[in-house]
Amino acid sequence: MGNDVDFGEKAKKAFDFASDLVKQQITLASATLALLVAAAGAFKGRLSLVDAVFLGSASTIFFFSIVMGCWTLMGLTYQLTTNEPSITGENLRKKAIWQALMFLAGILATVGFGISASSAQVSGEEIALTQPKDIAGLFPSELRDRPHAQAFATALAQWNSRSLKFPPRKELQGAMEQRVKSAVAKRAKGYETQVWAKHRLMEFEKLPAIVTPEKPIDGAGLRAVLWAYAINLPLIEKQVDPSKLVEKDPIPYFLLFGEAQQMAGRAPTISGSNMVDAAFKWWTNDWPFCSP
Repeated sequence: MGNDVDFGEKAKKAFDFASDLVKQQITLASATLALLVAAAGAFKGRLSLVDAVFLGSASTIFFFSIVMGCWTLMGLTYQLTTNEPSITGENLRKKAIWQALMFLAGILATVGFGISASSAQVSGEEIALTQPKDIAGLFPSELRDRPHAQAFATALAQWNSRSLKFPPRKELQGAMEQRVKSAVAKRAKGYETQVWAKHRLMEFEKLPAIVTPEKPIDGAGLRAVLWAYAINLPLIEKQVDPSKLVEKDPIPYFLLFGEAQQMAGRAPTISGSNMVDAAFKWWTNDWPFCSP
């Protein structure tokens, strides 16, 4: 009689463990499926074919894993109604194995989706250009060979390769004050008043004491700044020596690059929106690319 009791307790524990294992797989599969469905909505229209295949496969496999898990639970319940309940019955064992295999396959498909999506994101981001000829190639074909376009492309390449250097803000303070004073005197635009000049100088003092290239400008950022430069190119060609584009008048580039880099925050690169926002903030008359 004692042996019968022991066997009953062991069988009960075996059923409990088997039931818990099946339920845990159902719970994990359900939670992962919910996340995958949310991911499908979040990335709608932005998934590559490979990403979509991995995502669809993982979702489908997890769904059938849940179905198989429910079927396995039904089998366990049925076994308890028989005279000799067992978790090792052939049909029940097959169901449990299929559930486990589907669960593992779902995990692998989910991992594949994560790797594929991450790789696509990295490859989709344009690698920061560090060669002048590559950056100059972004100009319209009619402009890319002009000396001032080449000079600006070189400056951008130096920034992206972290070799472009500016004087400290303190050394530029006097020139900045003179620049603003000159703009107010000419009053080319109605807003260039003493109040405006004071505000400009206050904003200038908020820039870093030393502007050094820490974040490269991405493809969109390069196109944004090149577009603005191309518009001003006729004026720039009249006023600035291309051989000393930044050295002769570093203030516009100190303002533009320094501001854009601050706006980028924790992002790894300076984006097109950062560059446009920085240009708009410092724009006045034909700024920031040539002297007023």
